[in-house]
Amino acid sequence: MSERPEPSRPAMDVNQARSIDFMHNQLADDSSIRLLNVANNYNRLG
Repeated sequence: MSERPEPSRPAMDVNQARSIDFMHNQLADDSSIRLLNVANNYNRLG
């Protein structure tokens, strides 16, 4: 029986967790654009 991984903890401060995503799109003039989006997962509530 394999062990279950521990659930990830939420980010408690800035720069503790990030998400990255590649995006690709074709523009009206048939040129293409690729973007790397990096988002800081820390969200200040309250």
